[in-house]
Amino acid sequence: MSAPLTPSEQFTHDLCTQTFLSLWCYNNPLGKKGKELCDVLVVCEPDIVVFSVKDITLEDPEDHVHHERWQRKAVDASVKQLYGASKWLQSASHVVHADGTQGIPLPPTDARRIHRVAVAFGSGGECLISSGDFGKGPVHVFTEQTLIDIVTELDTITDFVHYLSAKETFLTNCGGIVINGIEADLLGVYIHGGRTFPGNTDFLIVESGIWDEIRSKPEFKARKVEDAESYKWDHLIEALAGNEGHDHPESGLELKDREFAVRAMAREDRFCRRLLSNGLVEFLRDSKAGKTRSRMMQSPSQCLYVLTYFGKDEKRELRLQELYARCLIARHKVEDESDIVIGIGFTEFDPAIGSATDLIYLQVNTSNSDWRQEAQQLEDDFGYFKGRPIQRIHTDEFPLQ
Repeated sequence: MSAPLTPSEQFTHDLCTQTFLSLWCYNNPLGKKGKELCDVLVVCEPDIVVFSVKDITLEDPEDHVHHERWQRKAVDASVKQLYGASKWLQSASHVVHADGTQGIPLPPTDARRIHRVAVAFGSGGECLISSGDFGKGPVHVFTEQTLIDIVTELDTITDFVHYLSAKETFLTNCGGIVINGIEADLLGVYIHGGRTFPGNTDFLIVESGIWDEIRSKPEFKARKVEDAESYKWDHLIEALAGNEGHDHPESGLELKDREFAVRAMAREDRFCRRLLSNGLVEFLRDSKAGKTRSRMMQSPSQCLYVLTYFGKDEKRELRLQELYARCLIARHKVEDESDIVIGIGFTEFDPAIGSATDLIYLQVNTSNSDWRQEAQQLEDDFGYFKGRPIQRIHTDEFPLQ
């Protein structure tokens, strides 16, 4: 039996789960000799985010001694735990659940990137805290409000780890960061700089009010309006991951392969999800009106998606065969390195039995050309996507009003 989560641990876990999906978040996983590794672990190949959470009440905000005591218990203790967890994770092969059972494999050791996050509750904003290298690599130190600010804005795993990585690179290669305001002001610098931090500088001083200024800009507000559509992609991911909203879910994949597909979809950042959601909504509208049966979409991430709409009387075996053929043909028609193709089949709703969703995950082996011959033969035999032009659409992340 694992120990119940403390309120602060539960808060962090819930926030991460809502942002990064439950299939990537683990609370109180085990590490060396079966001891607790950390409070929350997020695994998304090649990234691993390790959270250590401490909830220590600052007894006297006016007393410097109490500030130092809070720092030791709320921050320094987390840093020590995070360094220990990082060391174990460098050679571990799998996540170990809180009950001792084996979880998913960890990313390959030569590719995995470990990010350390200390979440310090209890100071009420009275204690100055800062991220930095505490001796064994960068650690991000957040308060509870900081964590909310960051994951509310960077609410996909890709957006979040890109921010952590950019900050780590700056801390390692350039120097220190002094924040006179809050962490969100540093986030404002990052977003305003095109999701990068200034280069060729030894020190970064972040003034208060930057985040409020960024959020008040017309282009920022316009982006938020446009991003509202992107959450349809989130709902689709959750439906495919948990089969919610489908009376008869059929993936056509083993669980491991289905997870590969869902994880690839969930790696799309917020901007990519906006574009994909727009394409998905348009496709479903046209397909239900009888204007199209299938459509391919390529994300800016280079992942290729094939959407197909089936009638309610079409047999599952034939649906999967067609979806596979369309995925292979789509990869053949796209000339760049889009090795991963995800096919999603939507079946017309039947009041008597509900609906089904088919899912195909195809990773093409480009070391030989046999697959191209198969794709060309399928296109010649069935005419899927034959003569269909590929359109390129330009969209700004921050649209001008």
